[in-house]
Amino acid sequence: MTTATDLYHAHLDDCGQCMNQPFNLCPTGAALLTDAAIGPTAVAGPAAEPTAEATPPKRRVWLIGESNPYGSDPEFDLWPGPRGCAGWRLCVPILGLDPDDYVATFERRNLLRAARWSAPRAREAAVEVERDFRAAGGCALVLLGAKVAAAFGFLNFKSEMLHPALTTTAGSRALVIPHPSGLSRLWNEPGVTERVCAAVLALVRAAARSVTECDS
Repeated sequence: MTTATDLYHAHLDDCGQCMNQPFNLCPTGAALLTDAAIGPTAVAGPAAEPTAEATPPKRRVWLIGESNPYGSDPEFDLWPGPRGCAGWRLCVPILGLDPDDYVATFERRNLLRAARWSAPRAREAAVEVERDFRAAGGCALVLLGAKVAAAFGFLNFKSEMLHPALTTTAGSRALVIPHPSGLSRLWNEPGVTERVCAAVLALVRAAARSVTECDS
């Protein structure tokens, strides 16, 4: 039986762009990668009429970044634009998502509002972010890069990156990935993009399947 992963790897054999430019997958490669990680995207039917009881789904997987060089408005933390920024790289070439789906799926937080990084202030902010995360019934924290991971107490980045069973000292599930700014050389290692995509979207699936499956 041919799986979605088989189809994705067969595409890599034929598409030089996807093989050589993991941050710039062609549309077909991006769609196949998403199918391999989360299953084929269903075709949407007619939109249901809103009801008084309807409530928006919780964004239970939280992306945690450093700071936003484009401004201090938290709405634009890890925003999937402009092209080439950290949020765009995470959304499009790494996760293979439509920007609207990305914004709807993830809660996005930066630890600092100022451009200059401060490790002590980042640690203080991490405590506040995790308090909000747990109060909101969050499923998992996705920590972007070594500096963010260190703010949550993870100090051995290379051994903790993509580790499947990390928890913070407060007991929250966490996933550590390379920072998606494009500066990390870890993205050049074979298979890292695919592994990050699969790990992050697996958390999204777990959060969607069960209220308790991914609870801290």
